[in-house]
Amino acid sequence: MLSNYNHISVLSVGNGQEQIYSINIAKSMGCKVIAVGKDINQDIPSDVKQYAIDIKDADKVLDIAKKHNIKAILPAPVGRYITTIGYINEKLNLIGPKAYATTICADKQLLNSILTDDKNSYNLAKQINSNSSNLKYELEKSFNFPVIIKPRYGSGSNDVLVVNSCEDALSYIKNYKTSNYGELIIEEFLGDPNIDENIKEIGVDAIVVNSEVVFFNVRDKLLTSLPYRQEIQYISPSNISKIVKEKVKQYLNKITDKLLLKDCMINADMMLVNNTPYVIEISPRPAGLNIINKLTALQTKGGGGCMNL
Repeated sequence: MLSNYNHISVLSVGNGQEQIYSINIAKSMGCKVIAVGKDINQDIPSDVKQYAIDIKDADKVLDIAKKHNIKAILPAPVGRYITTIGYINEKLNLIGPKAYATTICADKQLLNSILTDDKNSYNLAKQINSNSSNLKYELEKSFNFPVIIKPRYGSGSNDVLVVNSCEDALSYIKNYKTSNYGELIIEEFLGDPNIDENIKEIGVDAIVVNSEVVFFNVRDKLLTSLPYRQEIQYISPSNISKIVKEKVKQYLNKITDKLLLKDCMINADMMLVNNTPYVIEISPRPAGLNIINKLTALQTKGGGGCMNL
């Protein structure tokens, strides 16, 4: 136990199964843990104080944080409402990502727009919103097919589809029912889908320390066959070369600097197209699916590992 953390109150934004790992780590360090989530989770240790609060209600969560004199928010997988963490960090002046960073990272369209408008050069997939007033024209003007259609918010490849024609894209968008993940965006398909050798999808887990990205897990993603883009297996460590890994690091350094991400964990989904890195998503949190305590443990104990989903 690290005694210097004894009795410090920390907050878990989310109290689901994927937050239990970080909660237990904090407890082992002597911290007092407070957890908020939509429902009370009976699997969480009884000495953790839980509140049944929807985490999208940032002000209610802030009230709990103030009540317990919270000193830190635990790094754990959180989706769209990573924004609540940024809001609380900013209001209480805690170490970690602030509202600016989390607002951008939670919104794929905003992330793409912020980086596209920057005078610095970022490798980005071209993107438009499905709410365009003349969508058919925009699709035909902006893209060579196939394209990827995905929700503006959320992660985990939910509702993501690759389509091969303008007609298929319009049909999918017309029949899509907007959910918690927001409206759909259309994105350029990077690389040639018929040449597997020129494209690779990787997942990156890292920390940003003193504005420098430090890797602790870079893994290859094995995906379902098109038209879906769901991960089915991870292989870690990735077999990319040291030169390519350094390219990825420098690219992420530039992005984290632009987004004011510092003193936090990051998880990034990225494409390598002919060894050129493109960011697909980035968020100041650990990866989901318990990768932090499963795949990373396999990698560090045995030099490499594979995890089926």
